[in-house]
Amino acid sequence: SYTVYVSTKAKKGYKKVGTVSKSKSSLSIKKLSGKKIKKSKKYYVYVVTNKKVSGKKNTSGRLYYWNTKDGGSSFGYF
Repeated sequence: SYTVYVSTKAKKGYKKVGTVSKSKSSLSIKKLSGKKIKKSKKYYVYVVTNKKVSGKKNTSGRLYYWNTKDGGSSFGYF
């Protein structure tokens, strides 16, 4: 499974927005902290992978950015 966090700042303020798993293969983000996602902001998405191996939970993460200013076509990762 994957746990998804979003923030408007690169290094802090991440809020959990949902989890993606076998039964739920996608996630739509419409609000962050009760406010609608705006087209004029850059959002940072942190994705944590979750996997159980021999009863132990293993995690790893990856930080992405998503720029809504250009229609959402600009994204990348650090």
